[in-house]
Amino acid sequence: MDPVCQTCGYQGESVNHLVFTCPVARQVWALANIPVPCQGFNHNSYYFNFAHLLELWGKKKVPKKIIRTFPWIIWFLWKNRNGVCFDGIAKQPDELIQKVIEEVDFWFLAQIQEEELNKIEQNQKKRVAKRWSPPNAGWLKCWVVKMQCCRRAFVNCPNMHEARFQCLIWATESMVYHRLNKVLFAMEDTTLIGLITRPAAWPSFRYQSKELLCRLAKMEWWRIVLEDKIANIWAFLISQSVTKYRNIQSYVAYGAPEWLRQLFENEKSLPCV
Repeated sequence: MDPVCQTCGYQGESVNHLVFTCPVARQVWALANIPVPCQGFNHNSYYFNFAHLLELWGKKKVPKKIIRTFPWIIWFLWKNRNGVCFDGIAKQPDELIQKVIEEVDFWFLAQIQEEELNKIEQNQKKRVAKRWSPPNAGWLKCWVVKMQCCRRAFVNCPNMHEARFQCLIWATESMVYHRLNKVLFAMEDTTLIGLITRPAAWPSFRYQSKELLCRLAKMEWWRIVLEDKIANIWAFLISQSVTKYRNIQSYVAYGAPEWLRQLFENEKSLPCV
């Protein structure tokens, strides 16, 4: 391996030289307006130099907009070195610092947007419906049950998340099969809602997001909302009874059990609020 610095010709290239003491690196640090030690960056210890940058991070005298750039400066100096070694392309210090500023601004803007989206999501959780409400005229409401025993309803499901995913897959396919084109899906699983409405924020669920959106695309109109199980307690109790009472045969074919009929009768006698 050639020990010569490919950007300045210094004999004995090292990480410390590349990031802190190389003439190109010194120009980049100067253009970034980041204060350097009184005697300049140490030529022998990158621990000392990193400690200096971390110390600046905690000082209020240095604007955060300036000091926050240092991780990207280090990264782009390393990328520039690789560009010289492997592609024979070297960027000028002013080009590097311009690219650093663009990337830093973009990254922090993305964090602000993510925080705002998280706040909106938290507010939605606080306002989650506690009582059942009918859909708009012409729409069908499909309540996808979230229950601790739903894993038992599907074979070969490795975990609860997969079982809930399969529940929603089955629900969407059923709506498509019955040619229902205006469906409101209600559920209390925020993960499933997130990977449908904000797939980019759930990269680990890319496959599940793609599969669900592919099926939903077969419907002309659809919506998905967050709703507590209390808002549709009857659907929850029906789904729970499948495993609790080992009801294998469908209620649609067999008819509602006595306990369910009694619950509906009791609800009829309650005053409206």
